[in-house]
Amino acid sequence: MRQTVRYQSLYIVGKVRTEVRLIIDDSRTPEFVSNINNDKSTSIAFYPIVSVILVKPYEVDEQGNRSKPVWNSNDALGMNRYHLPIFIRELDGIYQDLKTPEMYRYTGTRLELNEEAAAKIRRVFKVGSFTLELSAVVIVQEDDNRIEGIKMKFNNEQSTVLLTLNDTESLLTNLRGLDIDSIALMMYLNYITKPNKPRSFDASSVKPTVDIAPKATDVEELM
Repeated sequence: MRQTVRYQSLYIVGKVRTEVRLIIDDSRTPEFVSNINNDKSTSIAFYPIVSVILVKPYEVDEQGNRSKPVWNSNDALGMNRYHLPIFIRELDGIYQDLKTPEMYRYTGTRLELNEEAAAKIRRVFKVGSFTLELSAVVIVQEDDNRIEGIKMKFNNEQSTVLLTLNDTESLLTNLRGLDIDSIALMMYLNYITKPNKPRSFDASSVKPTVDIAPKATDVEELM
């Protein structure tokens, strides 16, 4: 049997979420025990995956009905311990590059991107089977306010997200601070090794406690 446990570590509304995922297959246990000359030795090896997942908005049809967007495998970037530092390095690199003085300019009160300067800091790199592009953009917010930001693309234009500087800093801080080994071990001990542990809260299994005794007149009316 294959078991998967996920721990969501960050959620940036409408943009991105991150999670640590641990997959354990019974045919390949993470625990290896050997006994040589009556000396017992136990080795434990986990291979957790850290995912950066694009959050797509609900789709609305002509009748106003909302539905979840169709799942796109390009929206979820999974990284092992080897790939994660590469992603952090590149994201932090363009975050620092945005501080280049000539990157943005104002035309009156309108913020504009210096396309020539932006082309110089554009980053394209591989993470596993994914090709990523990070580029500088101007983000137009709902109130028409324009701010600096980063466009992050996974493989193609259908899998993109715009991150403000605060979004980017939050994402970087979260990924750098993840204690992946401790999280994986806790998920293994608390869920993988305890398959009978309740998976969700069942409200029907909790009976309300009533300590109010009805009055005699109420009982007569009920009868």
